[in-house]
Amino acid sequence: MAIARELARLAYPAETYRAMNMRSWEVASRRALAIDPASAALEQEYPGVGDAALSAARPTAQLGIEQFVARMLERNAGIFAERLTATEMKAAANMYRDPVVRRILLSVLEGADLDPLSTSMANDAVATGTGSVDPAAMKRVEQTALAQTAAKLTAAEHATMMRFQQTPWFPKLVAARNEIERRTLADVNAPDPAWIAKQQTIMREAMLGFITRSKPSAE
Repeated sequence: MAIARELARLAYPAETYRAMNMRSWEVASRRALAIDPASAALEQEYPGVGDAALSAARPTAQLGIEQFVARMLERNAGIFAERLTATEMKAAANMYRDPVVRRILLSVLEGADLDPLSTSMANDAVATGTGSVDPAAMKRVEQTALAQTAAKLTAAEHATMMRFQQTPWFPKLVAARNEIERRTLADVNAPDPAWIAKQQTIMREAMLGFITRSKPSAE
């Protein structure tokens, strides 16, 4: 499994995925606080109470995201090991080590605008009690990021990618990544209820503490 884990590490850079997930958490949490009637009323009366809630819950959110990414990488390694031979995984790992491919990968990840998806998820969560990311919407975000990155590539960089795409193992790598991304999105849409409940408890306690220490803005 060592080469499978190395391939997963290269194909799904943990630091970038942690940062992306934390940003999504920030966007979704701020949106939920802004449109939830109780939170909005408290913010009107006690400005800053929402920030206090987010600050209190952030460490718990960060820990949960770190654990999520670690589990994701381990599962990704398992999927790679099921779909590719050891020789193919070594070749794929070498591809991801290529400086051009590395830049392309990071450009696509950093260019993916997940904020609208996070906002929509928060809207659904407040309105219905559950929120999810539409796979088709996620695919559109990915395709947009890919197109934006492709438009910036030089002819030499396009040629580098084409050479890798012509290898016999590349379609198997793509199929493995498609399965990985399908299962990852399913997990995003089914977060650990205990993790969510813990954050909610922390936020409520932080809000009550903030209110106790504050005076209404009208006074």
